[in-house]
Amino acid sequence: MTTTEVFINLVDNTHLDDEGFAPFARIISGIQTIDALYSAYSSSTTTNNPEATAPDPIKIYMQGNRYLEENFPQLSFIIGTRVERDLTPPLPVSE
Repeated sequence: MTTTEVFINLVDNTHLDDEGFAPFARIISGIQTIDALYSAYSSSTTTNNPEATAPDPIKIYMQGNRYLEENFPQLSFIIGTRVERDLTPPLPVSE
């Protein structure tokens, strides 16, 4: 079984580059969709809230969606994706 975690950074986190986190996309429109994702299930390190509960990656790996659906009923799920070939040049990366 394989799992994938996708992190959406809303600020520049280039310090993560050395840790192997590779950016693979850029949101150029539709940020309101990202803003609408359920965000209460965050780790305490990202919310400064020691009471925060985030899904356990090991339990996700072992139990899959059953674990997520039973323990995080308001979690947003990606139910489909597609790759589009975009021939426009990429936007410049802000420094």
